[in-house]
Parts: sequence; C-alpha cells; structure tokens
Amino acid sequence: MAKDSERGDSDHIIGTLGELLQRAAHHVNEGQFSAAATICDAIIANDPKNAEAYHILGHTRARTRNNDRAIGCFMRAVTLAPTNPKFCRSFAESLENSGRVEQAMHAWSQYITLTPDDADATRRLGSLQLRQGELQQAAVTFRQAVDLAPEDAFTRYYLGLALYRTAQYLDAAGQFQTALSCETAPNNWAECHNALSATLRECHRVGDAIAHARQAIAISPELASAHNNLGLALLDENDVSDALASLQTAVRLRPDDPETLNNLGVVLAETGHIDAAEPHFQRALTLRPGWADAHLNLANALRQAEQLEAAMAHYRAALDASPDDFRIHGSLALALQNLDQPENAIKSYERALALAPDNPELLKGLGIAQLWIGNFQDGWRNYEWRRHCRDFPRRGFQSPQWNGERLNGGRLLVHAEQGFGDTLQFCRYLPMLAEHCGAGEIIFECQRPLVDLMRSLAGHYTIVARGDTLPPADAHVALMSLPMFFKTELDTIPATVPYLAAPGEKATLWRGRQKVSDKPKIGLVWAGNPLRQDDRMRSCPLESLMPLLKHRDIELFSLQMDAGRADARWIAERGVTDWSKYISSFTDTAEAISALDLIVSVDTATAHLAGALGKPVWVLLGKAADWRYLRDRSDSPWYPSMTLFRQDQHGHWEEMIHRLCKRLSADILP
Repeated sequence: MAKDSERGDSDHIIGTLGELLQRAAHHVNEGQFSAAATICDAIIANDPKNAEAYHILGHTRARTRNNDRAIGCFMRAVTLAPTNPKFCRSFAESLENSGRVEQAMHAWSQYITLTPDDADATRRLGSLQLRQGELQQAAVTFRQAVDLAPEDAFTRYYLGLALYRTAQYLDAAGQFQTALSCETAPNNWAECHNALSATLRECHRVGDAIAHARQAIAISPELASAHNNLGLALLDENDVSDALASLQTAVRLRPDDPETLNNLGVVLAETGHIDAAEPHFQRALTLRPGWADAHLNLANALRQAEQLEAAMAHYRAALDASPDDFRIHGSLALALQNLDQPENAIKSYERALALAPDNPELLKGLGIAQLWIGNFQDGWRNYEWRRHCRDFPRRGFQSPQWNGERLNGGRLLVHAEQGFGDTLQFCRYLPMLAEHCGAGEIIFECQRPLVDLMRSLAGHYTIVARGDTLPPADAHVALMSLPMFFKTELDTIPATVPYLAAPGEKATLWRGRQKVSDKPKIGLVWAGNPLRQDDRMRSCPLESLMPLLKHRDIELFSLQMDAGRADARWIAERGVTDWSKYISSFTDTAEAISALDLIVSVDTATAHLAGALGKPVWVLLGKAADWRYLRDRSDSPWYPSMTLFRQDQHGHWEEMIHRLCKRLSADILP
C-alpha cells in the first residue's frame, strides 16, 4: 500500500469537485495524507465555504497528530454545515481525543440532537459527564443510552458507575448484574464484579460483596481495587485480620493510590493502631493535597488518640476543602464534645443537619449534646433517633412500638438495648411504667448477667434474659426511651435510692474476706471496657493511682473485672486485695459493694450499680465526661450517693487523684 506520497502535481487536482473530494477521502483511507491535504487545500482556495473539504482536511491533520489544526478544520466544517451529523461527530471526537472535555461534551450534545438514536455517541457523552463529576446528568445520559442499546453491557456498566457515585446503590447493583448477564459482556469481567462488590456492600449485602470481590481477584489477582473492596467488606463482617491483609495487599499493588492508603489508615485506626495509621493518611494527603476525606479520617484517628488539638487542625483543613460535607461537621461536633465544648458541638451538629436534615446519627449526637447541658426536653426527643442508627439492634419484634398510650391490661415488652451501666441506670423507670401504662404484665428483657439483680426491683415483672424465647407482647419499647415518655427534666429525675438490692445471702462471707480493722474499706475500679472507642478517655492509668495506693489509713479492694495478669499482679504488689476473683455475676458485685464503705470507680457499670444500691461512690471522670454526668457538677441528680471528681485538663488523672485523697482525709477518715 502506498504511504503518504509527497507528490503534489496537478494530477491530484484534475477532475470535478465530487471526484476531487472522493479522491481526497481515498487518499486519507490509504494513508496518503499529504496528497489528500493538497487536494483539500486546492478546493478550499477555490471555494472557501466547502465544508466537506474542511472535514477531509481535518482527518488528515488528525491522522498526522496535528490535533489543534484538525480541530480547527472540523470546527470550520461544522460552522459551514451545522446540521451535518458527520461533521459534528468528527468535531466531537477530535475534541474528546485532545482532552478538551467541556467542548467535547457540547459537541457531542449537538451531534446527539441531530442523531438521537446513536447509542454509542450517547454513551460517550455520558462517559465525559462522569469524568467531569456531573454525576446526575451522566446517569440521565446513560439511561438514554441503555434505552437505545439495552443489550450493551458496557453502557449498563457505566450507568451503574454513575448510579453508584450518586448513592443510588440498589439501582446500580441491578445495572452491574444485568451487565454481567449481557451477551456482549466480556468473559471474566473482573472490573464489573469489582464494581458490583463495592455496590453490594453499600446495600448491606456484605456476604455477596465479599463473593464478588473474591471473584474479581480470582480473575485478576493484580486488581488492587478488588483487594481494597474485599478488605472493606471483610471489615464490615468484623473479620479485622483478613480485612487488614487485603488492604495491605491493595497498597502493595498500588502504593501511590490515595484511596487505598486512606482505607488502610481507617482500618488501622479502628483497630487501635493509631501510630501505624497516621503515615498512611499523611501519604494520601501528599498524593492528593487538600483531600477532605483523608483530613477527616486523620482527624478522627487523632481524636481517638486524644490528640485533640492536632485533630482540630485536620477538621479545619477538611472543612476548608469541603465546607458542605455534613460528615465533617458531625465529626467536628464529636471532637468539640471531647474538648468539653457541648455548646459549640451543638452548633456543629446544627450545621451538619442543615446539610443532612434526617440523618439519624447526627440527630442522636445532637440529642446527647443537649442532654449534656441539661436541655432534656430537646435532648430526649433527638436521642430517640438512635433507634434509626446503624448500630441500633434490629430486633424484628412482632408487636408495635409503644408510644405512651394506656394498654388496658395488655402485655408490654421493655428491652434493654445498650450496656450494663445503661440498664442499671434506667431500670428505675420500670416501677413508674407499671403505674402509668395500664399493662397487665410488663416483660423486661435484659442482659443475662443482670437477670437475678433485676428481680430486686420494686414491683412484679417477667424478667427474661436476652437470647431466651420471649413471651408474646402487645407492644414493645426500648428501656432508654422511657425518660422521654415520662418527660423527665432535671428536677423530675426519679432519684429515690436504693432501687436495687443485693440478695444479702453472702453478706457474712464477704465480710469474712476483710481484715479485722477499723480502716475504711474501699472498692476500686480503674478501667472500663477496652473495646469502647472512648475507653482511653475513661480509664485511669494504674500509675496515676499511686497517691491513693500509698494511703496507709484505708484498705483497698479491687472490683476490677478482666484486669489482666500484669495489672492484677501490679495492684496486688501495692497492697490491694483482689475481690474480682470471687465475682461471677452482678449479684456478686452487689454483695461486694454492700460489704464496703465506699466505692471509687471510673465511669463503669460498677459505679452505676453502687449508685443504684445507695452506696457512697466516688466517680473519676475525664475532662469531657459522658452526658449523664452533666457539666460542672460534683454531684449527680441520678444518684444521691454519688460524688463526681473531674479532670481539670485532658489526661490529668494525677491531679484529680490528689484531690480525691484530700477529700478522703477530710470526709472519710476518722
């Protein structure tokens, strides 16, 4: 085949106009671009408004990679013949190929106006809109393309991508599944399986998401994004070790991908490896400066590590990058709560809710902040939104939700929903409920370790351990919804204690475990649940207790459960008697508390139990304590026998322990 002859003699320009245009087009097809250009130049010199000549000349420029001149030729052709579909398509293709996306989108739109049945052109326009982030419009365009070519797998795939990125996950999953079943779908289409995996995870079909991610990896083991999606889905299944391994593989395959680095950082942070997580977030920000998501996740990790000032800097950077992201405002609100600034936290929640008005996590957070400052009226109402949050257990009760109406002898199921401390604090409402609701029977479902203790409540209830078969009921209500139904305010908290009682059967046994002396007997709990994200802010380091442990005028008894061998040995070496080894239930704990003079505890279920028993209890609180302890108070309206000791600064346990020892000497010791 002849290649790009440089001859420009008159043989090339002899003939009718139609013959010359046909000959020029033939030269382009044969790769003889100079010959084609010579003919087109001659035609244009004679007829400057010949659109076809400009069109053919544009192709010669495009084929010789002279994109700017090609675009100029196609533009001239379209200007001269704006209704010619062929010219418009060539113009759109040249703009797209040269990366002029906005202009290409306009040109494709013009072409589609002329040829609305061209599925390929419609899909290409949608792809450009997707690339530009015009997600809603891209979805509309891809739907038009699917209507034109319903069996085209790639069109459905791209529609799925647009729907996924606009959070239309169910529809997106359907498009990916249909794409995989199309006859035009490639064999072993790893990318589509991978996209379907990510979408199914958002639909909470985690098992299916894992299966499709693994199928994508089986097809294409080096597909980093599939390892990434598998890791995220495994994390949803609480398979932390495999999730971490998958994300580490993803980072190894694509070490410069900020998304994967960010996700690995999130997993490391959520598993408590804050120091290991931070470099991954920093690397992601180096690769994508100003990326709001990485700033946000790094800020959350730093907040979890109690590096609150550093966290605030990254929250501000995230807001600078994305001021309308409700997640950032909501996370900032949590940090402000940790900084003991609930009023500012409320403002951040309100900004977040202006962007996401019905978000249950935000409304729950707002409710907690309002309760914290004593605004119970709004707080209880907003706290009800917790029942719509992801982490609220979906029980599937057959009976309807109780909304405060009288039941006229019907059965009411009350179910504990959160931790032991919450059940111990709010079970006080059951006697009030029995008087108010008119139920013939109240069934109280609670955690199994609390069942025996709950039988000491005033009144008659059917106590059922969580997990056991529930009797039928006419309505159900969550335990922590009761304060809202009773319109509880600070001055109407039902604070009569004790409302629980130790059985008393082992009182002599517990007293026999004490040394015979006149020294005050004090129970000690220094740590909470290590699985709680905020445990570092609630638990007191053992070393900080030294002023109390050195006190020679008291006897200390450890009620700390699951202390660990090292901590138990450390505390025993300093003269503390270990009573935890005798405790196997909350009734045992109640018996132990009753045998002591005072309980000193961080914010734990033991502190709530002591308060419910009416036993003097001194609670050690971090700078930003839980909402139920309110602010700037040394007493608790929930427990008359409770005294609160608060940190003056974040993490300053020692100063607080010194204050406690002074109070001990003044109030407890003879």
